[in-house]
Amino acid sequence: MATGFYWQGWKTVGAVATSVVAIATAVVAYGTFQVSKQTVHLSEETLQANTRQQASDRFAKAIEHLGSDNVDVRLGGIFALDKLAWDTPSEHANVYKVLASFVRGHAVLGKDACADSNPPGVVRGSPAPTSVAAVTSPAPTPLAAVTSPLPTSAASTDAASTGWRPKEDIQTAIYLVGKRDRQYDATNESVDFSHACLRGASFLEEKVADYSDANMNSSDLRRANFGHTKLENAYLMGATLDDALITEAKLRGARLSFAWMLRAGLGKADLRGAHMAEAHMANADLSSANLCSADLSGADLSGANLTDIVYDDKTIWPSGFQPPPSRSTLC
Repeated sequence: MATGFYWQGWKTVGAVATSVVAIATAVVAYGTFQVSKQTVHLSEETLQANTRQQASDRFAKAIEHLGSDNVDVRLGGIFALDKLAWDTPSEHANVYKVLASFVRGHAVLGKDACADSNPPGVVRGSPAPTSVAAVTSPAPTPLAAVTSPLPTSAASTDAASTGWRPKEDIQTAIYLVGKRDRQYDATNESVDFSHACLRGASFLEEKVADYSDANMNSSDLRRANFGHTKLENAYLMGATLDDALITEAKLRGARLSFAWMLRAGLGKADLRGAHMAEAHMANADLSSANLCSADLSGADLSGANLTDIVYDDKTIWPSGFQPPPSRSTLC
């Protein structure tokens, strides 16, 4: 019986063919991977571009609403900006700069409830009465120098005595600015509420609000509510805070030189290192306040309640003033 001839080289040919197929498959797979990678990259770039465009469109639309004559439309624009800030971290700081600008532009000194307040740029009265020569306000400030405002009691104006409050859109903008995420604040920039009419405004909503480093120089803040609010290193030079509620507020390092705080409630306030030179604080309530390292040189403290205050040997008092004993030696 005849036997068939089998060429041993077929095994080699088969192995080579298998290898070629495997290599070809790998090459195709690698090519597909590279194409997919480029496609994903292009898709991400397209998505980012679309996201930026959408954010820009939302920003522009909200800004347009802020200019409406209808308060409800303005409120819609304010909330739209706030939503954008949290959806788009890159716009966070810009949003709250716009809202602060909105507040300044719609709460103008010399108008409405603040008709008796002089507009920015006008000299506003003299420093607090003192038996010593005027002193220079401490700590150079990067903000423009201010002069003290008109010493008008909040009770002397109809608006203040009837419990005037800012309009709803202004108040809402103030709330939202205080709730922003400060990690996104631009370097060397702060919230600017300076030269604004904010009588009766509330700076606290459902949680502790943060206005640290804010510029409120020369603003009218009579009867404003700052209770429990963070105002560390805030600028309130020349501001009017008559009858304001500042109980338990955190004012460490705040600039309050030449500020008017007649009858202001500062009980349990943290005023460590605060600059209050030439401040008008007649009949203010400072009970249990922490005044360690505070500068009160030239301040008017006539009739002020200083019960249980805390201070140290770095606290600077008006010339000739004898404070009550400090409640504690610990600051």
